[in-house]
Amino acid sequence: MTAYVCPPQLDNAYPDFGEDMLRRLDKVIADSGLSPGRFARVAGISAQSLRHTHRMAGRSMPALGTLSAICVAHDVSMNWLLFGRGAESLTDAGFCQVCVPSLGHAA
Repeated sequence: MTAYVCPPQLDNAYPDFGEDMLRRLDKVIADSGLSPGRFARVAGISAQSLRHTHRMAGRSMPALGTLSAICVAHDVSMNWLLFGRGAESLTDAGFCQVCVPSLGHAA
């Protein structure tokens, strides 16, 4: 898995990016009522990928495939998850599950 370092412009524009994204991710996991391992499985990712995303928040940009899988499986807007902007739900943001590609991740 490749770790992407946050570009400087992202760090400057969103200085608390990692901590804020981590809080939102924790909220999504808690709201799901699932254990972190089950949450990951529903998204079609490994528990290890979820732990890595959690551990690296703020130090590197999360993997797009991991975030996409979480967002599609758990009806979360990536814009909200990453930046706290817009509606939390994909549905509330005007997207439907059929409209959002799953990038090959099975739920």
